[in-house]
Amino acid sequence: MLLRRLLPLLLLRPMSPLPLLHTSSLAVVPPPPAWPRLQQLRVDQRDAGLLRWPPHCNLLYPFPAPDKFPALAEALHARLSAEPAFEVTLASFGCFLRETSSVLYLAPSDPTPLLRLHAALLEEFPDRRAFYEKRPFTPHFTVTHFAGAGHRERCEAAARALGEGWEPLAFGVGELQMMERRGKGGAFEPGAVVGLGGEGWEVSGGGGFEGMLGGEDLDWVAGVRKELQQRQRRKARKKGDKGGGVQS
Repeated sequence: MLLRRLLPLLLLRPMSPLPLLHTSSLAVVPPPPAWPRLQQLRVDQRDAGLLRWPPHCNLLYPFPAPDKFPALAEALHARLSAEPAFEVTLASFGCFLRETSSVLYLAPSDPTPLLRLHAALLEEFPDRRAFYEKRPFTPHFTVTHFAGAGHRERCEAAARALGEGWEPLAFGVGELQMMERRGKGGAFEPGAVVGLGGEGWEVSGGGGFEGMLGGEDLDWVAGVRKELQQRQRRKARKKGDKGGGVQS
């Protein structure tokens, strides 16, 4: 009886630090009806991550290994039981302008629910606060990457051009996805799902997201991704010479 009363309190204790992997993520993944427009946009903009990532907004990345997903899902279910489902409207485009590449993304018209959710997650993972103090969380859904000469200007130009004709895309968010990627060239797959507002959690049954694309028409993705990775490696080597590192 005592254990039953204490269990909710134990689940609300922050997680001890765990090793983090760039092959794991905790994210918002839009529901299937939102995928066609998002995927076509990514194809049109030649996204290097098209075959690896589903449409998503990373909340915590990197993330612990998949064998920790069941325990993490149970803990997050308790932590997020008071966080209600909400709606996201992707209404405008923005850019992350970096040293060797830039990221074009879709931004929610009201980032408040995602910011509140991220803050609740940091209560569960307090060891991640230092990272997000240096690199504040910006709710976004990646569209594509730009690299090479003039990448900043090209990203900003694309954001302006796409924004002129974009019809806002709205969808509901009622759950979070823990995702895993297997193998060097694999795509992220569902690992576990955690419902908001106390809606429960479950480990996924295996298999990829139904809306992921593939086929000969997308052979260009490998070349675009290879070019981006080469630039990232060159940046890492330069920073390594100065005692620094690269953040994915």
